[in-house]
Amino acid sequence: MAENNNKPEILNEDENAKKALAAHKQQTENAKSAKSSTIENMLGKTKVIKIGEGTDHGYSLTLRYPGVARAMQIEDIASGANAYKTIAVSLFMEEVIKDVIVSPKISSLDFWNNHVGLAEVFDQTLSFLEAGINGDLK
Repeated sequence: MAENNNKPEILNEDENAKKALAAHKQQTENAKSAKSSTIENMLGKTKVIKIGEGTDHGYSLTLRYPGVARAMQIEDIASGANAYKTIAVSLFMEEVIKDVIVSPKISSLDFWNNHVGLAEVFDQTLSFLEAGINGDLK
């Protein structure tokens, strides 16, 4: 009969204790590293963006960072189940006017029927949310 080589390794008590101590040491180091690497809370940080600057139709918008969870949710809603993460501009902007653009208060995408720069607003708000998700809002 063939010998069964699929048996789990049996460790003696000393080896088990060493592995448990090593695992505990790693957990302690991970916790210490996580605590010392914290950054300033970005929730609520604002940024003023200028749209159509240098033209007769320029204007400013104030953006407020909604937090990592909401920023990711906005991007998820706008990209749907799309494997390539292509963002649907209309869905993205509908979410942005709800929770990111705080001044002036914009009630719908119709705002851009008589204002320039929707693509510019899209680009700058996407960059703003991405910077927040990456922990790099300045």
